[in-house]
Amino acid sequence: MRELFYAFFGDGIIGADGDKWVKQRRTASLMFTARTLREVVDTVSKEKSLQLRDVLAECAKQGRVVSMKSLLTKLSGDIFTKIGFGVDLNNLAGDVDSEMDHPFMEAVEVYTEVLGARLLSPTWMWKLKRLLNVGDERALKHANKVVHDFTHEVMRKSLEKKADGSANGRKDLLNLFMEVNDTTDVQVVRDSVMNFLLAGSETTSFSLAWAIVNLNRYPDVLAKLRAEFRDKLPGLMTGEIDVPTFEDLQNLPYLEAVVRESLRLYVTAVNRIANQSTTLSDGTFVPLGCGVMVSLYAAARMKGVWGEDAGEYKPERWIDPETGKVKHVSSFKFISFIAGPRQCIGMRFALLQMRIAIAVLFSRFDLKTVDDPFEITYDIAFTLPVKGPLNVSVHEIASAR
Repeated sequence: MRELFYAFFGDGIIGADGDKWVKQRRTASLMFTARTLREVVDTVSKEKSLQLRDVLAECAKQGRVVSMKSLLTKLSGDIFTKIGFGVDLNNLAGDVDSEMDHPFMEAVEVYTEVLGARLLSPTWMWKLKRLLNVGDERALKHANKVVHDFTHEVMRKSLEKKADGSANGRKDLLNLFMEVNDTTDVQVVRDSVMNFLLAGSETTSFSLAWAIVNLNRYPDVLAKLRAEFRDKLPGLMTGEIDVPTFEDLQNLPYLEAVVRESLRLYVTAVNRIANQSTTLSDGTFVPLGCGVMVSLYAAARMKGVWGEDAGEYKPERWIDPETGKVKHVSSFKFISFIAGPRQCIGMRFALLQMRIAIAVLFSRFDLKTVDDPFEITYDIAFTLPVKGPLNVSVHEIASAR
């Protein structure tokens, strides 16, 4: 399993164990403190969500159909590269109909595609292609060079700015890893930052895509969401407020419930290798070295865990009827971000980004799927994306004009 993933994650936090993992986790945790979320992540997410809003406003004027899957990938790509590398690739400024054309983001897409192909192929097949340097394994080799060169160039410029005193002082993961670990080793920094980007960028954009699908499937949920905006943050619906603040988001529990419910239902499996023999609570023996897969998709639909309506999209399940606030649910039940010591360190960041994006988009636009939303399904891939481009028609809602 480690050999399968190493080409993508290296010795980063996802694939590391022992002291290496502890060091990576400790460093990364500095980027996701409440203060940093407010000062850096919140700012970048707002900036890019407003840029996406402006793109959609232009599409609405032209009456054009757009691929939300593509736009959301650009949104997440811009956010994650800016927070990870301190570089704004500005993919959202490009042609609406084009895919991302920056070599680095093309390389990231190759990573995702080849990782999915490896997971679905016999081990001997991808190893043979790697040995012969053909097909997607050849593309992966080129992508690795692009990522390495990009990281090296960003590090070089960052060190130059520090040397001449022109650095702006804003933290990003790349500089954080260089400072805390006192290293300029390109491979070490590359592994650290790319783990963050690969683990978060596409999973966040695909989760947003599923939220759009579900808000099309269930117009009553969208109506309740907008009612919360009008009641708790009326300026968001009238256009007086462009984007909710960090504090505003704490007063929008139904928005968080909408996000959590999409994350609950559309997640991938988790793979692990047993590092010691053990026996599970049901008596199943798991020997040392055995591969273990947890189907989070199936777990989210277990009636014994979530109730008889487990398979339904129902944000209300997250709201405490007495307090009106979001319920606390154990991470061993809501396992979309994994649980225990290896729980996703970027969980709060992902929830923040998704809430900002949904608030900005659905307070301003009707995003109607061209296809019947109940006919839209998932693609077989590492991150369980919406199948197809997710084309939508864009219309500004009257209250936002």
